[in-house]
Amino acid sequence: MNEQRERKDRAWLLLLLLLPFGVLIMSVAGQIALSQPPTWRVRAAMDSALDPYLALTSESFGQISPVRGEIMTEPAWLSTLESSDGTPVSNPTQVGTQPSGGTATASPPATVTLVGSPTPIGTATTIPTETVVPTATIIYPPPTSTKPPPPDPTDTPIPTPVTDADLSISKNDGVTTYTPGESVTYTIVVSNAGPGDVTGATVSDSFPAQINNVNWTCVATGGASCTASGSGNINDTVDLPVGETLTYTANASIASSASGDMTNSAQVSPPTGVNDPDSSNNTATDPTDTSSASADLVLIKSGATNVYEPGDTLDYTITITNNGPSDAAGFDISDNLPAELTCLSVSCMATGTADCGTDASAGNSISFTGASLGAGIGNSLSLHISGKVAAGTVVNINNTATISIPGGASFSDPNGGNNLSTVTHERVYSPPYGNIGSTSDGATTNIGSGGSVILQITTQTGGDASWDLVYYELANGCGIAMDWVILQVGDGTNWYTIFNWGDGVVDGNTILASLGLPESDTRSICSVDLYGSTGVAIDLDAVVPPGSYDYIRILAPSGDGDGVVEVDAIEPLP
Repeated sequence: MNEQRERKDRAWLLLLLLLPFGVLIMSVAGQIALSQPPTWRVRAAMDSALDPYLALTSESFGQISPVRGEIMTEPAWLSTLESSDGTPVSNPTQVGTQPSGGTATASPPATVTLVGSPTPIGTATTIPTETVVPTATIIYPPPTSTKPPPPDPTDTPIPTPVTDADLSISKNDGVTTYTPGESVTYTIVVSNAGPGDVTGATVSDSFPAQINNVNWTCVATGGASCTASGSGNINDTVDLPVGETLTYTANASIASSASGDMTNSAQVSPPTGVNDPDSSNNTATDPTDTSSASADLVLIKSGATNVYEPGDTLDYTITITNNGPSDAAGFDISDNLPAELTCLSVSCMATGTADCGTDASAGNSISFTGASLGAGIGNSLSLHISGKVAAGTVVNINNTATISIPGGASFSDPNGGNNLSTVTHERVYSPPYGNIGSTSDGATTNIGSGGSVILQITTQTGGDASWDLVYYELANGCGIAMDWVILQVGDGTNWYTIFNWGDGVVDGNTILASLGLPESDTRSICSVDLYGSTGVAIDLDAVVPPGSYDYIRILAPSGDGDGVVEVDAIEPLP
């Protein structure tokens, strides 16, 4: 059908092109024909009304030139006629002559006997004198057609056959609520219920603003095909034969600062030439409501030293971090310092995604309200507090810093046990404390059960195998009656246990290690097994890192049999 139409279009185009030339040729041919002498021949039976002497003028034929008078001769049939059976009949006498002046003179008609009834021939009429008219001839060609030419057959689009295919898509993340900072996995399934196969469909998914770090994979069944993997939003061109499926699995991180409902839609679109009879299943939306953010805040308080003497300035550092998974906003920090500290100062520094909030501190009550802290490494809050120990202070100085989360906060803390931290500063005494000195003299100082004393005695470890210090107890019996006791050395903050009598474990770094005696309270140990008759020699190198330690702590464990530890002296050895 298209071929017949193309041939017809070409025929019309040719006709339009030739029409002006045909009109021109006919006009010229007509003028030439009229200007030539005619040859007359008619049959006797023909009824002709032609008057050969009728003058032809330009008015008779519009723009056709006038006929020249000299060519208007008498027609041949005036002298030769035919009978009804076709036999020529001669007429020796002309019907009439035409004078050269242009006026015809009629001759008497001849009498002719014909078979049948001849048609009378009328008398000739006078031909008027030739009228001169302009010789110019104007030819008006037909108007040019404005109709556009038909398109080239090669440019004629061929209609694409339309295929029906019911494409569908589903999407689900398996949860109804989410927690900021956690992860999410979306499963997107695309299928074709037919009846036609589909080539070049588009699967798209622009993930919500609450998630990031999206990585996805695609698995196709049968003859279906898709991009095997990618990252970020999905915009994939796929092929789906009837009955086959594509399964996209997208793993993403939910931003720790995410808030609001997390709604996500995926879509499958048919290509050009495919009609989807049911577009209602071409889009799938997965709504996930927000849940309360969860932030594990951790507070650690430390001091430059955990010992003090009256008049010392104590410095504290409070560090808060957020183990996530969510950001924390709108929590409070507080620290009620003891009355023994005066001349207080406090400052706060935020690192990374963090804000100290409002400083509401007053006196010994340290308070920052409305603080916020992003989850993860690199985000922290640091508070620095300093105060001077009042003169005459002898008690341990204890204080605790705390994080509190007010009601209505946008997050909860799943582990409140690490939201507080306590620092204890113990009183340091220079020898002699009571009767405790660095030389054994037989006099003792009693430390009550559960109590402790810190002496400012410096010890040095250098990696040798000799004894580093000696602990002297009260002489009793053949030597001493050993009390339950714990000895530590340290720098005021970090402490190392060097001797523990009473835990049932033999201390291999002491002079008593070879005895293997049961460790009990008031255990009698003879002088031959002791250093200087009443002392327990101790090697520090075996249990503490090399270095210099300025303090020795004496602890009286709770539950001591006689309620006290009786200490004579502690002697550092060269």
